Amino acid sequence: MLRWDGQDWLLVSGAGDRLQRRGDVELMLDLGPWMLVRFLPQAGMGRTAWLSLTAGADRARWAALRGALWNWRPGREGVRP
Repeated sequence: MLRWDGQDWLLVSGAGDRLQRRGDVELMLDLGPWMLVRFLPQAGMGRTAWLSLTAGADRARWAALRGALWNWRPGREGVRP
């Protein structure tokens, strides 16, 4: 799951959201109901991840995510390319 906490993007995995990696994202491809996103973790928080995201049933959340990805400008310290 990809989540924005107001400060960082979080890539969440594992039962009960126990594995969280902070980092930046890059929107690589947007085809409307499908997007390809690259997650760039902060230094020491794992490897780059490629995410294939689909709209699903919740159109309001999808629109919010697309808006956030289109308007996000990476640049925090400690992020790996």
